[in-house]
Amino acid sequence: MKIESIKYSDQGSKEENEDSLEIMQIEDKFVACIADGIEGKNDSKLASEFSVDFFLSSLDEGESDLLEIIKEAHKEIKELQNMNPDCKGISTTFTGCVILDNKLNIVYTGSSRLNILRGNGIKKLTEYSLECALGKDNPSIQLQEFDLLSGDRILLTTQGVHDNITKEEFRDLSKQADTLNDFGNGIVQLLGTKKAADNASFIAINVL
Repeated sequence: MKIESIKYSDQGSKEENEDSLEIMQIEDKFVACIADGIEGKNDSKLASEFSVDFFLSSLDEGESDLLEIIKEAHKEIKELQNMNPDCKGISTTFTGCVILDNKLNIVYTGSSRLNILRGNGIKKLTEYSLECALGKDNPSIQLQEFDLLSGDRILLTTQGVHDNITKEEFRDLSKQADTLNDFGNGIVQLLGTKKAADNASFIAINVL
């Protein structure tokens, strides 16, 4: 199963971009993750960057249990809070996925989102939880698994994207787009017509 991907992040009208995102090929696994530092919690960019880096480095070092990786990332962020006064209260949403063969495995907490676009439909595979975030007390960290088909598109977004573009609009943009770049450009152009007050970031993936 071949994969192609793009990523995009924009600061928008905020003073800092607190989103972090990355895509990486690790041996036979394709990995993508996105995180949104919680506004107003000191340097929450640090929390989002740390969660992304920790996820990728753990997988690169051979760890495979996605739930345990993110639980450990949460513990490390809590330790940063305790050790450094500048890190007090930092927290971040997180959504990460691993594609291996035809399986999509997802781990997530908070409001960052993952959707699957297939044919004329769109399906949200993550449940919205505004109160959950790494670095907060007892975050609910969820797992999800999905069987992929050739032609599927995977879309990971932060709140600045999916609060301004509906699922139906994502679906229509995907149907109209012949290529992944066309799809990404369509999202960016539509965001430009909205009055977005938040950072806006997404990762789009084509399964070939």
